[in-house]
Amino acid sequence: MNKKFLSAILFGALLASTTGTFTSCKDYDDDINGLSERVDAIEKTLGELNTKFGSLAYVKSVSFADGKLVVTDQNGDATTYNIPDTDTNTTYTLNVTQDGNKATITLTDDKGNVQTKEIEFTDTDTDTKFDPSALVVGKDGVTIEYNGEATGVKLPTLVSNALSVTEFTKDGVTYGWAVRCGDSEPVNLMITDILPLTGFSFEPDAILGGVPSMKALSVEYNAWSEKTSCEPATATGEVWRQSTDKSYISPVIVGKYYLNPSSATKDQIVSIEVLSRDIEYISKTRAADCAPSVDSYSVKDGMLTVNFKANAELIKAVEASEITGFKIRVKTKAGNTITDQDYRGVYATKYTTLVLADKKKKAANPTNHDLYGANSGTAKVAIDKIPDYELSYKSTTGLDMKPLVVTCYKDEATKATHQTMSDKDIESLGLHYEFHLCNYIQGDNGTAQNDYAKIVDGVLYPKLYNETGTPYAAVGRMPLVRVQLMTKDNQVVSTGWIKVEIVKDKIPAEEVEFDYPAFTNQCANKEFKLTVEQMNVKVYNKLGLDRTQFNKEYTIKRISTVEGEANYGKGDGTVALVSDADPTTMTDLLTWTVTQADMAAALAKDGTLTTVVTYAANDPKSRGDVTITFTSKVNAIDAVTIPDNNKIKEYWDADKEYVRLNVAVPDGSNTCTFVVDLDNVFMGNKPAIGSDKYKYVFAAKNITRTDAVGLSGTKYVLTLSDYAETLYANGKEVAIINKTTGEISYANTDEAKDLLNVASHSSVPNAFYAWINIKAVTGECELELPITNGEFRAFFLRPINVAAGAGKFQDAVDNGSTVNMLDLLKLTDWRDYEFSPKKNKTYFKFYEVTAISVDLDEITTDLNGGDINTQKLSSVTSELKVTQDAKTFKVTEIPTSPAANAYGTVTYKNNGTAVGAFNLRLPVTVTYKWGTVKAYVTIPVEKTQGN
Repeated sequence: MNKKFLSAILFGALLASTTGTFTSCKDYDDDINGLSERVDAIEKTLGELNTKFGSLAYVKSVSFADGKLVVTDQNGDATTYNIPDTDTNTTYTLNVTQDGNKATITLTDDKGNVQTKEIEFTDTDTDTKFDPSALVVGKDGVTIEYNGEATGVKLPTLVSNALSVTEFTKDGVTYGWAVRCGDSEPVNLMITDILPLTGFSFEPDAILGGVPSMKALSVEYNAWSEKTSCEPATATGEVWRQSTDKSYISPVIVGKYYLNPSSATKDQIVSIEVLSRDIEYISKTRAADCAPSVDSYSVKDGMLTVNFKANAELIKAVEASEITGFKIRVKTKAGNTITDQDYRGVYATKYTTLVLADKKKKAANPTNHDLYGANSGTAKVAIDKIPDYELSYKSTTGLDMKPLVVTCYKDEATKATHQTMSDKDIESLGLHYEFHLCNYIQGDNGTAQNDYAKIVDGVLYPKLYNETGTPYAAVGRMPLVRVQLMTKDNQVVSTGWIKVEIVKDKIPAEEVEFDYPAFTNQCANKEFKLTVEQMNVKVYNKLGLDRTQFNKEYTIKRISTVEGEANYGKGDGTVALVSDADPTTMTDLLTWTVTQADMAAALAKDGTLTTVVTYAANDPKSRGDVTITFTSKVNAIDAVTIPDNNKIKEYWDADKEYVRLNVAVPDGSNTCTFVVDLDNVFMGNKPAIGSDKYKYVFAAKNITRTDAVGLSGTKYVLTLSDYAETLYANGKEVAIINKTTGEISYANTDEAKDLLNVASHSSVPNAFYAWINIKAVTGECELELPITNGEFRAFFLRPINVAAGAGKFQDAVDNGSTVNMLDLLKLTDWRDYEFSPKKNKTYFKFYEVTAISVDLDEITTDLNGGDINTQKLSSVTSELKVTQDAKTFKVTEIPTSPAANAYGTVTYKNNGTAVGAFNLRLPVTVTYKWGTVKAYVTIPVEKTQGN
């Protein structure tokens, strides 16, 4: 399929309407016998279709009439499938149209019901053509897909025994069929060359400087040759040696293009020519200088492969600042000329250090994966190793060696090593793999391993000399296969060996599951015991063994020892083995015990309990292990809900979802502590949950928050202590809950202060908060008591706030206009109680206000009509000056009754021309016990007197 169409460009360039007709048959629920036969026939038919063609195939022709589907494959062989349905069917028509960058898909049935889906796409490529053969019924049998993407249109869902045959047409020409039964995967059959070739798109090897590009690939290697033959066989096997001379594979250039429609074949193409020119940023080499032409081309599964010829020496390497460009022009039998929409880059690169590798090992270890002996050339390396693969002694399909091997290389262009060569590169370079048996002997009697295997077309089969019967005696033999990477002129690029052991058919591993009903959390241990029937039916009998045979073949695996007793379960709880000494019963039983601690741990997750018992095979080569899995689920006891009337409404918001926490109230003798008893927000000073055994903790959801931002703009990561009693911000304490008293204390750290002062008490949604959770237990063993509404937010109220006071400046006053700092500001606390030299003056000492300052450089103004929020005073004039005489106190020196000038003064002075009235905006910082409060206060400047 043309991968270019995947994603948002679905139906990107529909140039003509496309129509399909869909039919589905009715359910014969009045004739059960006939229905059963019909369903069986349908399933058989679809099974045969899927076996031969899969979910999507390209064929020469399809016809459907009178219940017979005739499919002619690409070899010209016709097969007839009986479709057991001749009733009158409901008909559906799928119509697709395009208008500009919108595609409309309409599904209409014969009753007039319409389903429409409009898709808007962004592709502006006018050379792109809609590929009708990419429009199919998806694997679910319902969704109409284009290049694997859902279109939004669906066929009606069929009942399990219903059948539908879908005909796809374009401009009245049938180009394919889809057959589906119920919800089975449909078979889509697209007729090759029924529709003309209309376009293609390039599949790049790389993107260079934004240019989709292909490689001009060459190979450098040191050829291998035989030094010591494997015949006659020896204990050390054969030896190959590597030449010291370099050998080369001349550069090959291969371009891959997705055809549209993808059902087109090579028969439609008359010729392909190459156009070339300089791409925009080429500065030296002209593309035409490399004399490009088409050497050959082929088409397979909708992919056009073009092999180019060119003067490789004039093609630049990938690291060069220049690039060569090709473009192909295809002429078709229909008389059309189709030209690639863009020039494609061509860059030179070289592969070196080619070595054969084990594909499975390469996936597991990117750097340690070479075949045995690939570097030394000696078969003995593999002979001395444990076999990596096994082959059943009675296998008739053999072990296909080809998928086991890959070639690794170093890319000289990018300097990347241990790269895996693609099948495309293998093919384009003319390389191929060869597989040969490498004889050697084992044992004092010189048993030659080649006598127990043969290799045909890269597939290894077991054998016993020249016998034709089942080779039982081949079991345990270990044939060696030499793998070689060959050039088309039979030079050996790399050599390595794979060792295989011929084995008995291994009895597969067995998994036995026992799923016990869920139960409610309890104090006592919960036991689950296998019954005699369960062990005999689901374990012994499933394996075809009695108890004695089972214990001979398997040994139970001990996991640990708990309180002196063996535990055989890996997971939750413990599993004990109760061996049966009574020869007449002959059943060993398992008992799974789950403790209260196990239940509590499970409830902290999703309540699931599971453990696995393993009976390990005594002979791992002949049998897999037996695993017995026990599962159950513990449910929490019934949850309780805190009644609404238990929450004192004055402490909660209107919806009773959060509370506000504040510092102590000044009483003339206390200090400004920040400790709150969380019980105080409930009637009777405790939550009504039916248990006195509870505590407050910080909820786990605190750690996933992203809204913890301080006054400084710092974003904090919140974490919790092990028992969720301490909240941290960037690793520093923010708040602590006393699990005994239920009191929450705010921390006196820089991080805590930064978070606390981010917003005023009147801006609660923006203030800092913590999620609190009530954790409760009940009963003698203190079972966890779920609470449906036990989580709530607690907002920490900033203790003080700053606003503009009554002070103002007068322009052109002798020696400047001076205003007391406390006259410029209005200070209030979390209750909106104002404090000043005239009112609540003791609050200065209670809240430990030690300093008030103005950031002079950041003063802004509305002079000349400017924005007072952004226009700095210094950017307007240098004649207007603001200075301050700020005073700072130690905590012990804060006056109990401060004067208006106690914290200093601010002076405004105009050294230039008289001005009219305007305003200044002063950034003010107040430092107090719980950090700093920053605010902007706007102060009026009265015009020059007499003007």
